[in-house]
Amino acid sequence: MDGRKMSKSRGNVADPMEISEKYEVDALRLFMMRNSVLDSDCDYSEGKLNATRNEFIDKFCNLLTRSLSRKFSISRALAKVETRGLPSLLDEAGEEFSADLRSLYEQVDELPDIVDSHLRKLELHRAVLAIWQLLPRINGLFDKFEPWKLKGPENELKQDLVIFSALDSLRHGGHRERH
Repeated sequence: MDGRKMSKSRGNVADPMEISEKYEVDALRLFMMRNSVLDSDCDYSEGKLNATRNEFIDKFCNLLTRSLSRKFSISRALAKVETRGLPSLLDEAGEEFSADLRSLYEQVDELPDIVDSHLRKLELHRAVLAIWQLLPRINGLFDKFEPWKLKGPENELKQDLVIFSALDSLRHGGHRERH
């Protein structure tokens, strides 16, 4: 704990129940998966847990909130993908635009094998890191394409593809099923 071994006699033992009430269970789980390595001790500190929680909020929750904005029609995007198929829509949007989205999907498609490999070796920290590295890539779609600026019928397809691809990549990160 803070670079020292936890010990009841030192009085520096962290109570997981108390921590989970303060930081939510998911933040504690993420911290433990990222920082617990089987062949070494986990250096727990409340500061590191808080930093992990903040990073989760910053990278994942903000990305999800950005994607679910009322400015976008997620149902319209989903309906297009369901009726016309993602490959067809990417072709229609043009190679220059869809190259980044196709590259993202390639990374997402490779992720389950990478995660499975780490999990088989009980390397939870590496599995989480592999998934975590996808988030800046997805967030980059918003920075590059600024879908809130893609207005009007001529830009509707591009906006829908950015939003769908962001949400679909989040949904599939590290998970087997693909369309």
